[in-house]
Amino acid sequence: MEGGFFLIQHIDFVQGGTKIKGIEYIAYDQDTDTLRSHYMDTMGSNFTYTWALDGKTLHINFGNKDSDMYFEGTFNDDNSEYSGAWHYPDGGGYDATLTRLG
Repeated sequence: MEGGFFLIQHIDFVQGGTKIKGIEYIAYDQDTDTLRSHYMDTMGSNFTYTWALDGKTLHINFGNKDSDMYFEGTFNDDNSEYSGAWHYPDGGGYDATLTRLG
């Protein structure tokens, strides 16, 4: 975003046959000393995530950084895509690949 303080991610995907569009604002949160995001979509979802990047490995926790519901993925060589999986406490989850467009 202009000014360099936020990353804005536009989301457009199909999950379980349902088309979902959303937006996510990602920024540094001084109160928690973490990278946080706020996600909203056409299904009425309104979630907060905590992000961490270690080299090419991306870790996204649902809510706080100690949450047991998380995504872990790896960026490709040119950083245009990352692939990984969501892990849920009940053993569920799903694989995901996200690609930068434009």
